[in-house]
Amino acid sequence: MRRKKQIFLSLGIAIVLLAVTWWVDLWRNTEATIQVLAARCDIPAGSRIEADHLALISIPASLNRAGYLENQELAIGRWTTGFLAEGEFITTNRLHDRARGLSYPDAALGRRLITLKLEPAAANGFWLAAGNHIDLFLIPHSQDRESEMLILEQIRIMAVLDENTGHRLTDTHLATTTGRLICLDLNVEQAGLILGRLGSHDIRMAVVNENPTG
Repeated sequence: MRRKKQIFLSLGIAIVLLAVTWWVDLWRNTEATIQVLAARCDIPAGSRIEADHLALISIPASLNRAGYLENQELAIGRWTTGFLAEGEFITTNRLHDRARGLSYPDAALGRRLITLKLEPAAANGFWLAAGNHIDLFLIPHSQDRESEMLILEQIRIMAVLDENTGHRLTDTHLATTTGRLICLDLNVEQAGLILGRLGSHDIRMAVVNENPTG
C-alpha cells in the first residue's frame, strides 16, 4: 500500500512539473517581442551614425525598460556621445543632434592640449608617464641677445602616446627606440608660446621629481 502511494505521489509530481514546463514554454512563445537598435560594429565617440552602423535585434518587450531605440530613423544622422561597443543596445542619451567633439576626462574645462613629437634625449629618455609634471625649455636657434630661452614650469603630461598607433602608453619607464608623442595640458597662453616657437626654437623638457610621500 505504501509503495502504491509513493508511485502515485511520484506520478503526481511528474505531472505537475510537466504542466509547469508546458506553461513556461507557452508563455515564452506568446510573449510579445520588439526589435531594437544595436551597434553592428564598434562605433567611436563623436561618430555620425550611418545605416551600416546599425542592426535590429529582437528582444522580449518586457526587457525594454531602458528605452532602447526601435527605429533606425531615430538614430541615423545623429552623433555618438561616447564609444558604442559592437552589440550594444542604443538609447537616446547615447546620441546627440550635433557633433560635440571629444571630451577629455583628465583635463579641466577650457584647457588646451598640444601633442609634441620629441626625441628621447629631449624627453628624459621617455622615462615619464601621464600625470608627471615637467618644465619645458624653449631654446632659440639664434644666439643673438634678443632671443632668450623661455621656460614654462610645472606643465602636466596628459598622456604618452605611441607614435605609430596613437594609443596611450602606461609602461613608459624604460628607454626605447619606439616613437613617442607627449600630450601636454596647457592654458591658452602657454599653448600660444609653444606653437609660436616651433620653427625657431628647440624644445627640451626636464621632469619634476615628485615627492612620493606628498
